[in-house]
Amino acid sequence: MITESVALTLARLARHNEQEALRRFRRLWRAANPHHSNLPALDDSAECVLDIGAIESPNVAIPEAEIRFSLTNCTSEAIKVMSLELRPIRRDALQRTIAETVAGPIDEYYLSANLDDRLLPVELLKLHHLIEPNGTDGFFLKVTAPDGFTYEMELRATWKPLGSGERNETSRRFTVCFPAQSVAGLLRAARASSRQGGADAAGAGDSR
Repeated sequence: MITESVALTLARLARHNEQEALRRFRRLWRAANPHHSNLPALDDSAECVLDIGAIESPNVAIPEAEIRFSLTNCTSEAIKVMSLELRPIRRDALQRTIAETVAGPIDEYYLSANLDDRLLPVELLKLHHLIEPNGTDGFFLKVTAPDGFTYEMELRATWKPLGSGERNETSRRFTVCFPAQSVAGLLRAARASSRQGGADAAGAGDSR
C-alpha cells in the first residue's frame, strides 16, 4: 500500500526525472487509493512541504484529537527543523457530544499539544529535528482543547538547510471538532441547541 508521505516523496523524485514518470505515478496513486482522490500538491518551487494527512476528533476511545502529517525535505541537503507550531486560528461552538469511533495505530513521531481559551500557538518540538535529503518524516500529533468547539488550525515549520538562514513552511488550514463531554461543554451545547430550537420555532411561526 502506498502511504501519502511515501507517495509525495516518490512523486517528487519522479518529476525530477521526466513528466511521463509523474503521469504514471498519478495513475498508480489513484488505483491504490480509490477513496483518496486528492494527490498531494506538487509545487516546483517548494523546498520543504508540510502536508496534512488524517484528522481524528476525540471520541470514547481516544480523549485527544489525532492529527497525522508529514514534513518532506525536497532539497539535496539535510535540513534542520528548529520549530514546529500548532497555530489555532479560530473556534466555533459545537453542539455535538462525544461519539464512539475506532482509534488508529501510532506509527510516526509522537507529538502533543494542549490548547486553552487564549488560542495561542503551541511549540511541538522539544529538540531540533533533522530530515535527510529528499526524505519524508511522518508525525502523529495528539491535541487537547476545551471541548464543545470546532477549531480551525494550521501547522507552521521553521527550518533551514544546514549553515543557511531560517525559512518557514505553513500547512493548509484544517478543522478539528472537540465534541462536548465535560459538564461545561455539555451545558454549552445544551444552551446552543436551545437557542437553535427557539430560532427554528420562531421561523416556523413567521411562515404561517
